[in-house]
Amino acid sequence: VLTANRLAIVHKRGIDILNYRNNTVMYLGADNNLDNLNPEINSSTIDSKGRWWFGSEKGLVILNPILLEHYPTPKLSYLQLISGTGIMTSPAHHTFSYQNNTLTFEYAATWFTNPNRILYQYKLDGLNKEWIDTRDKKQVFPNLAPGNYTFRIRAAIDRTFTNADEKTFSFVIKKPFWRTNWFYFITITSALGIF
Repeated sequence: VLTANRLAIVHKRGIDILNYRNNTVMYLGADNNLDNLNPEINSSTIDSKGRWWFGSEKGLVILNPILLEHYPTPKLSYLQLISGTGIMTSPAHHTFSYQNNTLTFEYAATWFTNPNRILYQYKLDGLNKEWIDTRDKKQVFPNLAPGNYTFRIRAAIDRTFTNADEKTFSFVIKKPFWRTNWFYFITITSALGIF
């Protein structure tokens, strides 16, 4: 089915909806009770109200594309950082010693319609370059090197993460004292003073 802004591709496992306006793809499948569709060319049409009609092995499917404009997104309701020094819920900038460099992030999103459909993507700026997909609600980062980091988490119910709610948590892992500039300076000046 083709409209001015969208192309709906019907296949056995559901419907992929390509939105030309924002360059996204939305998948509607078994979670939407849209599996076992009949992908025959002559089994789909658009009526005078703009609704899409699809023939299905389960019966007739009617989809109103206007409802896709207001497709709900889950809201991140919880993000906390757990370290050897305790639990932090404030996203304010935190600093950790080089010995306290294994950090755990726990998070959750709220979507009452079907909570099992919530997908997450996370990225730790300073470590990861790409977003990582998961359904887990906890990420552990062991033995982080000294540096500046920002943990990013976002939640969605489709794999495009369009307009996804995102939360961040920034922190620093400090260098050990023997890797600081002042320690190098003292070591070098002490060594030069001996000779």
